[in-house]
Amino acid sequence: KPENIIVTESPTGERIKLIDFGLAIHVGPRPAERVTGHGGTMGTPLYMSPEQCRGKPVDGRSDIYSLGVILFELLVGQPPFVGETPMEIFMKHIFNDPPRPSSFPSERPVPPAFDHVTGLALEKHPSARPQTALEFRRALDQALLTTQALSPDSRSSATLADVGRVARQRALGIATVEQRASEETPDRVIPIVEGDPESTTSLTTLLRHLGFRTEALTAFDASHPLAGIAMIYDIRDDPENALDDLARRFTEGEIEARGLIVVGPDSPFAVIEKALEIGIEDYVPAGRAARLLPRTLRRLLRRRITAD
Repeated sequence: KPENIIVTESPTGERIKLIDFGLAIHVGPRPAERVTGHGGTMGTPLYMSPEQCRGKPVDGRSDIYSLGVILFELLVGQPPFVGETPMEIFMKHIFNDPPRPSSFPSERPVPPAFDHVTGLALEKHPSARPQTALEFRRALDQALLTTQALSPDSRSSATLADVGRVARQRALGIATVEQRASEETPDRVIPIVEGDPESTTSLTTLLRHLGFRTEALTAFDASHPLAGIAMIYDIRDDPENALDDLARRFTEGEIEARGLIVVGPDSPFAVIEKALEIGIEDYVPAGRAARLLPRTLRRLLRRRITAD
């Protein structure tokens, strides 16, 4: 967080240092957004990664996310996600896509190249972010290079060529991943553990409209080929009891959370919080299913493609 970054003077110029005060007591005007406490999930909600908000183990890629939040704030003047309570901010980190810095009105607009680099750092899943600080620095260098090349004052044809090469390589890399996922998806039947018939029917219709084939299940089948890879459980009919049942089956080792997508209500937060606490990796609020489900399914299927 910004409070742990200081600028000092040295004989060679300014130096940036990271400091850590441990457990801090906030005395500023935004106590709901900047809190640190003993036990449970610790950190500053405004700058916490999605996995940290879920109470999951974190590594250096969580710091990349936090650095992305700070970069966003440097560019725009505010963090990407704000709210009245820590839980509201947690939910935004976990579920909401960050806005583009260039979309904010400003006397000095943010160059579009920085939309890409902040988006990389703010990816929901650690594996999709730059894996090290050096990778993030290289992404920043590319953004600066692109901005310089597109500036009216730039006269370097070599720079333009470099930018074009980087852009083409990036585009080819993205196209390759998306092509592999799209080629694999139609051959996969996505199993759905049914909840309320009317709700599940609308979910099935949505998936078919998005190009997925579906298979209705009345109960979990641990022997299903996609068990542990990509399976949807609709709990909207009775979320509390469904989550209790999942927690028991996780504990007994009957099923595993990996590859399980739980579609549940958008509120209350207590339901979502409970799902995260018992180990659900992919909770999709029903109101956001049209946007989140395709992305989540393709990510899980891509993970299987990579493993294969």
